[in-house]
Amino acid sequence: MTVAQSDPKAPVAIFPEGVPSPKMPYSPAVKAGGWVFFAGQLATDFKTGVAPEAGAANPFLGDKLELESRYVMRNLAATVAAAGCDIGKDAIRMWQWFVSDRPTPEEFAQGNTWTGLSIEAYTNVRNEFVFEPRPASTGMGIRELAVRGASIEVDLICAADGGVSVGTTSPEGLPKPLAGYSPALRRGDWIFLAGELPTDWIGDYNNPDFSGDPSALAKEARLNPSFGTARRSRSRRTIR
Repeated sequence: MTVAQSDPKAPVAIFPEGVPSPKMPYSPAVKAGGWVFFAGQLATDFKTGVAPEAGAANPFLGDKLELESRYVMRNLAATVAAAGCDIGKDAIRMWQWFVSDRPTPEEFAQGNTWTGLSIEAYTNVRNEFVFEPRPASTGMGIRELAVRGASIEVDLICAADGGVSVGTTSPEGLPKPLAGYSPALRRGDWIFLAGELPTDWIGDYNNPDFSGDPSALAKEARLNPSFGTARRSRSRRTIR
């Protein structure tokens, strides 16, 4: 870790021992003013692409997402520790990118943006490192990452103030997320919000009474093709 020479709140680059260092000119993490900001972490050793220990010896027996997630979270935890924080209680905001080959161009042209992903393997591993109240989070499906063959990238912000995080559940009457993160997290005077989607986390699951293609969108966020606009309906639900 580089030591600041004067101002104790000045930015300090964090290069943890035992964690592969990026070959490009950026810091794995920067600590400044009571915060630690982390670069995106991939399951790579920066030598062979996806690190051998992040892959299964037999691809038919191991879970690719689980193995990569464990490699990523282990390296993130070590980087957080090198910054003087504890990933279990000091992580306050997380972003996750998951690779999927869906939607196909044909699906997207039809208005279908579903990635078809199941991230349970990731959340199970994440929960071994990050504890309640878990950080406010956003997860996104993307086509590919900077390392060929990688399935996931994670980055986060930690608070280095010695404080305690307070999680907030969804208010009564609003949908509760299923992935185990905090819809909002407070740390001192700061409040961090999770990403919002126009979903009630139920959609048409186990519901035989719906029109059109099955959807995970909340009913009040859907479009009747003869009336209104989808953008207005979905925006209203998200900012409600």
